[in-house]
Amino acid sequence: MENQPEGTKPFGENRVHTRERVKIKVQYKNIEKLREDWAENIGFGGMFIRSGNPLPIQTPVEVSLMFPDHEKTVILAAEVVRTVDQREAEEQGLKSGFALEFLDFIKKKKELEDFIGRLSGTEAQPSGAVINLGPPPDEPISKKAASPPQEDNGDAPAESPEHIEIKAIQIKNMSVKDKMILAPKADKAERAVLLRELNASVARLIIRNPRITESEIAQIAKDFAAPSDVLEMIAKNRKWIQNSDIRIAIVKNPRTPTPLAVAQLNYLQVKDLAMLAKSQSVRETVKNEAFKLLLKKRDKAT
Repeated sequence: MENQPEGTKPFGENRVHTRERVKIKVQYKNIEKLREDWAENIGFGGMFIRSGNPLPIQTPVEVSLMFPDHEKTVILAAEVVRTVDQREAEEQGLKSGFALEFLDFIKKKKELEDFIGRLSGTEAQPSGAVINLGPPPDEPISKKAASPPQEDNGDAPAESPEHIEIKAIQIKNMSVKDKMILAPKADKAERAVLLRELNASVARLIIRNPRITESEIAQIAKDFAAPSDVLEMIAKNRKWIQNSDIRIAIVKNPRTPTPLAVAQLNYLQVKDLAMLAKSQSVRETVKNEAFKLLLKKRDKAT
């Protein structure tokens, strides 16, 4: 796929009138590239365009898909739903550009599947889902868990930045129910999307994911949208609560039950107690208890 085919304006020139429909032509060199892009991006209802000067979010776009050795052109209406600027790309190891979501894809999907099937000389196959959905575990993580949460081992093939961005769009557009189904079995990339805008119902299930990492648990513990029962489950997990970042986050989160937050103070270092005693973002009860405990520890030290 050509990111900026000949005959189109440089992407930066389209910023002058952001509400005018930007026309982008995508010319495929061969059927293999077309099928690959269909499997990774188009078949899921979107496309990622690499560009050093991404279009603004909500910019309307008209995408013309042009096929090898064929006069047929399929035109899709789209809208920019996410941008990755140069700085974000460097920080996250992605490619700069913008993600498009097709607005009329349901109407065009069958037409495209049939056409690709004819070009390939085979019958069109239904597009697979971005994820395999299944029922959540019957029981939450407990002492009887087969193994402690670990980092994803990376055995799965690396996904392209474009596919990751399209997957993010798909998950973002899921219903809460579908996100709840996904959460307990989501892979690392899927969990990252779910954790961006954490929903209380999703939070109750994502911590039951056997592959969730301590850094992700810390992210949940810091999120003021996390429900109190989830914070309580994190605090009562012996392995997770040994992590100082998680423990401090549990103490500082206003949704943590006060007795549970206060109980964690006994395990904090003097420097952490001093930080909490001075903090303006910690509830008064916890702040006062941190100050009292700090004085006691300093008295013992003298």
